[in-house]
Amino acid sequence: MEFQILKPKLNFQRGPIWCQNYLLLYHHQSNKHCHKGPLMLRVQRERLLQMNYPMRGDPGVVSTNHSEVPTDGSPMFAIDCEMCQTMEGLELTKVCVLNEEGQVILCKLVKPQNHIVNYLTSYSGVTAESLDRIETRLEDIQLELASILPPDAILVGQSLENDLRALKLHHPYCVDTSDMFTCPGHRVKLASLAQFYLSRDIQSGGQGHDPIEDARAALDLFKLKLEKGTDLRRYGKATKQNQLPIRIEPEKSLLTRCHESGKTCTVFDVRKVLRQFKADVDLVECINDAESFKRASFAIPRNDFLWVQFHHLNNLLQGNPLNEETMKMTLEKLDSRLYALYQSLPAKSLLITLTVPPNSNQFGRCFVTVKEQDHG
Repeated sequence: MEFQILKPKLNFQRGPIWCQNYLLLYHHQSNKHCHKGPLMLRVQRERLLQMNYPMRGDPGVVSTNHSEVPTDGSPMFAIDCEMCQTMEGLELTKVCVLNEEGQVILCKLVKPQNHIVNYLTSYSGVTAESLDRIETRLEDIQLELASILPPDAILVGQSLENDLRALKLHHPYCVDTSDMFTCPGHRVKLASLAQFYLSRDIQSGGQGHDPIEDARAALDLFKLKLEKGTDLRRYGKATKQNQLPIRIEPEKSLLTRCHESGKTCTVFDVRKVLRQFKADVDLVECINDAESFKRASFAIPRNDFLWVQFHHLNNLLQGNPLNEETMKMTLEKLDSRLYALYQSLPAKSLLITLTVPPNSNQFGRCFVTVKEQDHG
C-alpha cells in the first residue's frame, strides 16, 4: 500500500535534533565566568543553515563585503524589514538600518518586482498609495547596504533570517534576539520581549509596525543582554502565565519507522523545512508549491510514502484579510492539486491531509481519504 501525507506547518520531528546547537549555546550562556561580548551570542553557522538564512550561491542572493573577522569591538547594526505578499511570495517593501547608537542611517520604501496580492498593511503599515511613486528596487537597497556595512559588521535583529531573506542578502555575522532570553529553541515576539525587559510598548498602534521602533527595540535588548549577561532573568520566569509549554516528543518519527520497515520515502519541501530532517529518507528541495506538486506527482509510482507541504495559502493569510477573489483562486488551486494527487494514487492507497491554523491555540484538522480503486 502506498501512502501520501501533507505535512503540517508544525514539525513534530524537531525536538532534540532541532535543539542540538542551542543546547551547546545555552550551556555557554549559563556560565557566569564566560565573556559577555557580541561574538558569544552570534548565530552559529549550523543555525544559519538550519533557519534558512540566505547563503552565498543561493538564487538571487548577493553577499556583503564581510572580509574581516569580527571582534567584540566590531560595529553593530540593527535591521528591520517590512514585507508584502506577491504572487511569488513575500517581498521587501521597507527597510530600516540603525547604527549601534540607535541612529537611523537607512530607511526606505521599496517597490517589489512582482504583482502585490496583499500589502500586509496591518503589519507593515505599507499601502498601495505609499508605494505608488516609489522607484527604489531591491537591487538598489542591496548596493546601498554593501556600501554602508563595514567588512566586520555584526547585524542585530528579531528573527533576522526573515529580514535577510527579504533583502536577499548573505551576511555571516548575525545576532538574533528572538530566542536569546528563553529556553533553547523557543522564540518570543519582539513586543513581548520589549515589554518584559524594557517596559516599552511597541507594535501597539493601528498603523502597522514601525521598523525603526522595532530595530531600536532589538538593539536595546541585545545591549541589555550584553550588559547583564546571565544576571538577566529568563523571559517568562516572573509570571506563571508566561511559562513556555513543554514539548513531548514521540519515541520515533513516522519517517524513521518507514525507513526501518524498508519502505521508500521521499519528502518534498522548501530548504528551511528540509534542513530539520535527519531521517534516512530522500529529501527533494522545492522553491514553491508548483514545483512540490509537480515533483511529487512524478514520484508517486516510485515511493511507498510521500510527504508534501503546500505553503502558499498559509503565506497569504499572514496579514490583512484577503479579498474574496484572491481567496477563491488560491483555494481552487489548492483543491485541484490535492485532487490531482489523489487521482494519481494507485488502488488501496491512503491520502491524509493535515491543516494547522495560524493560531497555535486552536485545533488543526485531519482529513483521511481511502482510494479503494484505481480510476485511471
